[in-house]
Amino acid sequence: MTNLEINTDQMRKRSQELVDLINVYSNLVQGLYIRFDNMPGNTEEWIGQASSNFVKTINKNDRPQLNELSKNLLEYANSLNNLADRIDAEVGRNKIQ
Repeated sequence: MTNLEINTDQMRKRSQELVDLINVYSNLVQGLYIRFDNMPGNTEEWIGQASSNFVKTINKNDRPQLNELSKNLLEYANSLNNLADRIDAEVGRNKIQ
């Protein structure tokens, strides 16, 4: 007979840690893009057509991918938590009374 041990408490804990890290990551990425958006006109760290083209390019190409990564990681974290709930529910239904 095969024995399988799954620690659903650890699954939930790691899921929450992942959510927390995703929030930190998302805030850092958003802050970076706010800085980029302000660069050509407001902060004047880099001015001219090259800076405007750079900001347009990263907003078009990179920003959606980084946002998608955040979304996918969050979905994974939620799936991990939901899986822990489903495992606990199934084990509870199969306990001998």
